[in-house]
Amino acid sequence: MAAVTQDPVLLPYQQRFVRKIVDEVIGGGFDHVLFQIDNESGIGDETLEPDPYWARFIRSHARKRRPDCEVYVCTSRRFHWPAPKLTKHFRDWSNPEIRVPILNTAFNYCDISQNNGNSGQQHYDDLLWYRAKVLAHGARPINNIKCYHFNWPIGARFRERIAGTDAEATAKFWRVVFAGAASIRFHRSTRSRPGAPRDGLGLSPTAQRHLHSMNEFLGAVNIFRMEPRNDLLSERSANEAYCMAEPGRQYAIFFTGEADRAVRIKLPASEHTFQLKWLDIARTSWTKAIPLSAEPRPRITAPGLGQYVAVLSYR
Repeated sequence: MAAVTQDPVLLPYQQRFVRKIVDEVIGGGFDHVLFQIDNESGIGDETLEPDPYWARFIRSHARKRRPDCEVYVCTSRRFHWPAPKLTKHFRDWSNPEIRVPILNTAFNYCDISQNNGNSGQQHYDDLLWYRAKVLAHGARPINNIKCYHFNWPIGARFRERIAGTDAEATAKFWRVVFAGAASIRFHRSTRSRPGAPRDGLGLSPTAQRHLHSMNEFLGAVNIFRMEPRNDLLSERSANEAYCMAEPGRQYAIFFTGEADRAVRIKLPASEHTFQLKWLDIARTSWTKAIPLSAEPRPRITAPGLGQYVAVLSYR
């Protein structure tokens, strides 16, 4: 709390420590480091101080060292006890934990790892809601440094976490990307204490397969030209499938393995033929591309059980 109280003894030591970190990053030529001011501390009031203080301090010192260096800083809020203001749902714009990291210009990216305590359709819908708020107030990256294995409903205490499944943990990983976030990382695979729910998949063999498959997927599309477009899907059940698209050019559908694993997608009338190929996520393997029927709403059916991605592009 030295930044808030301007503690004359402690604050100079903290400032020297933070300057040293920034100097090492900039002096080392690293241009991809994100600074996160805290880790779910629950510290702060309506302004989330002292977080903005340190965000401003880091960016100011970095500009003095290298005016051409853009430093990205955010705060990781808790949304759980002992947060200054508790909430029972993520879509609570009145909560400063939600609102201030988007509105305060001291921050220039967002981390919403705590949404990954949610699951299924709600996990995706909450991220889309947050993304819309970010876009309405100036675009900035939305990061997820923790993809949890357990489920931790917003507002619940730490001991109220619920054990998850590998299928849901990996679905969270893919839903985050298909919802338009900037990054996602599996949380550590250890447990916080014996008998507690597993924290994450870490770099386990399962996690590595999904990382390899994500790289394959990103090599097959231009994701930076796509956006979430579940509105193009029909005959879809909740949490069955998720769509990204650059309409008229490229489409991708992530199938979670739930429901009947089949949806229809709305395609524009065109003289071009779309082709479809499948990524088997668990095996990191592609099927051969096949032409799609010329109908405006072709039915897309996953070729097997488990998680798949369909990629549709011009032939």
